[in-house]
Amino acid sequence: MVALANRAQAARPSHQIPITALAAAVSVALIAAALAAPHALHDPLWQDEVASARILEQPTLLAALHRIRETESTPPLWYILGWLLHRAGVAITQVRFLSVSFMSIGAALTVILARRVLSVPLAGLAGLLIAVGTGFFAHSHELRAYALLVLLASVFAIVLADEVREPTRRNEVALCMCTTAGLLTHYFFLFTLVSAAVWLWLEPKARKTRRRASVSMLTGCALFAPFAPIALSQYKHDHFWWIGRFSAQTVTSTAWRFFLPLYGHGIVRIGIAAMFLALAAVGSFQLGQRSSQGRLLVALGFGPLIVSAVVWSLGLRIFSPRNLLECGPFFAVLAVAWLEFLPIRLRLLLAGGIVVVAFSSAAHLAGAKATPFDRVASDLVAEGWTPGTPIALFNDFFSFRSPLEWYLPGHPPLALGVPTGRLCRTVFVITPSATQSRFGNPVRRARAGSLAVERLRVAIPIGLSRRLRGASWLIDPLQRSVCLKAVISGPFSARFSPTTTAGLGSGA
Repeated sequence: MVALANRAQAARPSHQIPITALAAAVSVALIAAALAAPHALHDPLWQDEVASARILEQPTLLAALHRIRETESTPPLWYILGWLLHRAGVAITQVRFLSVSFMSIGAALTVILARRVLSVPLAGLAGLLIAVGTGFFAHSHELRAYALLVLLASVFAIVLADEVREPTRRNEVALCMCTTAGLLTHYFFLFTLVSAAVWLWLEPKARKTRRRASVSMLTGCALFAPFAPIALSQYKHDHFWWIGRFSAQTVTSTAWRFFLPLYGHGIVRIGIAAMFLALAAVGSFQLGQRSSQGRLLVALGFGPLIVSAVVWSLGLRIFSPRNLLECGPFFAVLAVAWLEFLPIRLRLLLAGGIVVVAFSSAAHLAGAKATPFDRVASDLVAEGWTPGTPIALFNDFFSFRSPLEWYLPGHPPLALGVPTGRLCRTVFVITPSATQSRFGNPVRRARAGSLAVERLRVAIPIGLSRRLRGASWLIDPLQRSVCLKAVISGPFSARFSPTTTAGLGSGA
């Protein structure tokens, strides 16, 4: 034990950044960018991205802010940056490179942050987990704010640690601005602030600077305060309706899902997630014993997860793993910290295994094909679809509704249709299998990746057709349909859709 403690003390890094750490930071940033860029260039917009695209296409900043308030559940900073970039002439889909840049820089900053408490190789491994982690990769090329949230969480930790170590006016201004920017990026950043405040007032080495740092953070919160009415208005729109009741299993698996897919089912899945948390807890204990910065990383990793889980358990349904990506950089450090106390050969073996598994998962995700919503829409038109013609989905209603609204000509609003019992002679069907039609006699059939788009003629009301049983029906509520009646309220209505509220009158 004494030998391990001496070795840890000798390996404890200084606050100067060696060239090897800078090289590791640049390397993981390039890896993150290389993995994300092809998807940013080629993937069609999916459900949530369509909502963002509707904001970016607004003609004025005031109109964009109004749409954010009406259709989103997150603050406006990322959308403002994206809107300005689009106004400067960048295509909407290319605005995705904001997220590519933010996540790449976030991965690099994770290396810099980890270097303060770990050796350079393990700091590089922590940054690599951000570059190739499942949760981070999935949101590194989207028209969404999650990559900026990861970046700001890392910056916040670095600035707060610098302020505690050496209080300066520059650090305090940076801490204030980072606090404001974080709150203007995602409301869950508040949980990071709460966790940081707890650490600040309990950490013995922060005693001399905790008041100045607290004032900076409170000033940042005050600068955010004018936007609080927007947050309240967004919450009243109930965009969290889809989140279920409190689930301890979901909370336990959240940290694991940052880095790798969920494997297995039942007790196996729970066991894997719990084991990961246990390793992170071991790393937390070791880093907590070594330095105040180690204890800060523990607070910023576990703190927001615990606080948000408590809020969820009290009945406020806001918990979603992607909303907690701000914890990711700190869990990446905690997840590899325990390796530093192992014998060198075992450390290299386990670290190599982590790299192999992480890259294997990243390669699988990078090679996965996105759902070709754009091709589905073009195939529908090519097969003769016109506004008001029913579309049967043998897929998830919400996954397809917004993208089809975006890619179909004229951006028609779409709602769930309920069969009326009357006859429509022509319908279009989207099925998940393109290898064999479930319908024996389609008039026309096209293939869009793994999906089939078919045009059918039906001789009986669609509600009575066995072949169409189980389908969800999409219909434009602004067009007259004989065989379907559009749902006009709730999440299945066009008025509820984030992509169509502007087109259905002020009551939307």
